[in-house]
Amino acid sequence: MGLHTLVVVAVVVVSQLLVVVVPQLLERLLDCCKLGLQQWGVTYTPDSVCALEGSSVDLSCFYKYPEGLRVTESLWFINEQRGVGPVDLREDDQYKGRVQYYQNQNQNQLYHTVRITGLRARDAQTYKFRFITDDPGGKFIGRSGVSLSVTGSSGLKIDTGRGGKQLICSSTCTLTNPTYIWYRNEQPVSEQNRAVLDLRDRTVDAGSYSCAVKEHEEIRSAAVCVFESLQVKVEGAAAAPAEGQTVTLTCSSTCSSQSYSNYIWYRNRQPVSECRSASCSVAVFRGEISYSCAVEGRDLHYATVYSPKDTRAVVLPSRERAEGDSVTLTCSSDADPPVLTFSWFKQRPAANKTLGTGQNYSITNISSQHSGLYYCTALNQLGQHSSAPARLDVFSDWWKQYTGWAAVGLVSALALSLLTVILCIQRKRRAERGADVQPGDDTYTALNLATTSSSEYDTLTVVGPPPVQSGAPDEENN
Repeated sequence: MGLHTLVVVAVVVVSQLLVVVVPQLLERLLDCCKLGLQQWGVTYTPDSVCALEGSSVDLSCFYKYPEGLRVTESLWFINEQRGVGPVDLREDDQYKGRVQYYQNQNQNQLYHTVRITGLRARDAQTYKFRFITDDPGGKFIGRSGVSLSVTGSSGLKIDTGRGGKQLICSSTCTLTNPTYIWYRNEQPVSEQNRAVLDLRDRTVDAGSYSCAVKEHEEIRSAAVCVFESLQVKVEGAAAAPAEGQTVTLTCSSTCSSQSYSNYIWYRNRQPVSECRSASCSVAVFRGEISYSCAVEGRDLHYATVYSPKDTRAVVLPSRERAEGDSVTLTCSSDADPPVLTFSWFKQRPAANKTLGTGQNYSITNISSQHSGLYYCTALNQLGQHSSAPARLDVFSDWWKQYTGWAAVGLVSALALSLLTVILCIQRKRRAERGADVQPGDDTYTALNLATTSSSEYDTLTVVGPPPVQSGAPDEENN
């Protein structure tokens, strides 16, 4: 067998071996590669995040690598430079001072988190994680990355419901269990932390409303005006303004987000031609006066401010009052702005006496000297008004005693008069009986028993002259 033949035989044998062995070797090599790839990986949790501009956000992932290796470096990045590789966020000029890394392990899972603070609109990027091991070829990048979207105040909005009596705050970001904060005219609405805010009526809930997410209060929604109306504020008056002193009236919307340029002012429902702006200067007036405002071209409900009116003085208690009792004088009045000062006076012929100030004026241990007419005045920044007088009558104990003695004296006088009349009648009757007895008459025969009667004479009988006897004469006449 020649050399050529041997070579041909060898080639055939090797070819047959390669046909059988190589596929097996390739299969085993692929299995090893697959096994190696399964031991390396990065999973982002979650793979997309939405956050509010100005807030902070955490981007997380867990990763794995073959046993026996040790991680020597880990980082987050958004940019890769050719020939250099990924740029660590901590070294990126746009993120310096705003990035922190956190790493922990939980149930054999390795977690890595990047926290970005002070989010900006341009931070909306896809962030990727890379780690390097002590194996020269042991490097891995999670290519899918986590997508971050950043929304500003436009991401929060307010919708209305229930005919304008319900406000609903929502965000273009899907927030996890957010706590909302509501604001009315830039001031927090207490005890309201839900996405829905229920309103009552214009008298208490009128204003501009906005909402924010707790811990991100600097990001607020656009304001929504609810139950808009006009209001008038009085400024510049002292605690006790004098008549003629100037005060300033300011007209504004109940919604702080609204402002207007052309206003109309009214005094006692009549236009004030000299006032056309949001402010109007007026003088303090003695008596009833009112002011209101309107906006040209807008049909807005408006409020009215006015000086005190319907002022009334009342004496309490209303029962009969005697010396030594206590009374309280109470003054009431309708005013907007509210009454600043109540003053009390007592009417006197020469000049009224000033008693003091305060809505109530009390007098203890009263006497008859306190009797009289009392009135009060109510004063606010626009003017003052006086009440009609209220009468205070005080009955003294002396008067009660005098009344008692007078009654006793009257009864005694009546009794004495009656006794005198009786005695006079009896004396008159006796005189009449004495006139019936004539001089020279026999005392008893002269009585006219037919016309004169008395219990004193009931035993008397009529006695006539003795009868003349016809026999012998009386011995004494012989």
